[in-house]
Amino acid sequence: MDFLENLFSGNIVPINEQIFKRDMQKKITDAESELLKLLDGKDKELFESFVSTHIKLNYETALENFRIGFKFACKLNHEGLK
Repeated sequence: MDFLENLFSGNIVPINEQIFKRDMQKKITDAESELLKLLDGKDKELFESFVSTHIKLNYETALENFRIGFKFACKLNHEGLK
């Protein structure tokens, strides 16, 4: 991982994690656990694949947006120092 990905992933923490994000994540995790109890066989596999793919897509999208924002902030900073 490069510096920006480590920063984005929480391996480097410049500020405390916001509580509301933990609350939303807990709700999602609880709902996922309940749904998995109701499913079996191919339905369970399909749901697990959906969740996994959705997590990967969200991560990659958020990481790319973070990189774009970081680069934009650097450009703003550079212009401000001229």
